[in-house]
Amino acid sequence: MRSHGRIPVVERPDPPWPPGHLGHRAPARTSARQPGTPDHRAGGAGQGSRHRRRLVTGVSADVIELRDLRVSAFCGVLPEETTRRQPIALDLDVHVDLTAAATSDDLAETVDYGSLCGLVAGIATDERFSLLERFAGRVAEAVLAVDRVEAVTVVVRKLRPPVAEALGTSGVRIHRRA
Repeated sequence: MRSHGRIPVVERPDPPWPPGHLGHRAPARTSARQPGTPDHRAGGAGQGSRHRRRLVTGVSADVIELRDLRVSAFCGVLPEETTRRQPIALDLDVHVDLTAAATSDDLAETVDYGSLCGLVAGIATDERFSLLERFAGRVAEAVLAVDRVEAVTVVVRKLRPPVAEALGTSGVRIHRRA
């Protein structure tokens, strides 16, 4: 092992394939796409599809993640769900272009995740929902109204679903664009 100043440099052996070989990656297909099959250039599965999806949809690949935000809410159709708040957990993926914030280190160039948490908590406190779907939709609407937000994925889970079976959580996931 060599050293470059204080940083050790690990020498790696030459790869087992000849120069110019694609290594572990499969070669690109040269045949035309068959009718009825998805076009890999339109953001389908496969290597680089996330980048292609961004180009096709115009939504930033940068994401602010909120995980396991706990709130108490009225959400359900059963009598015990409409009269008693129940524990709900939410996950949010908020698509925002973070290029300026990553360069400037300035909160004004991004979306404050603390204010997003307050926004979601306010919805849970002030409103009543029969369905998780509507709760998730309402959260998505509110988050999309925030400046700079391009898209959002909202996951809402009931932590104690009222079913006889041993079910850990029940939930929904929705994705919306501005």
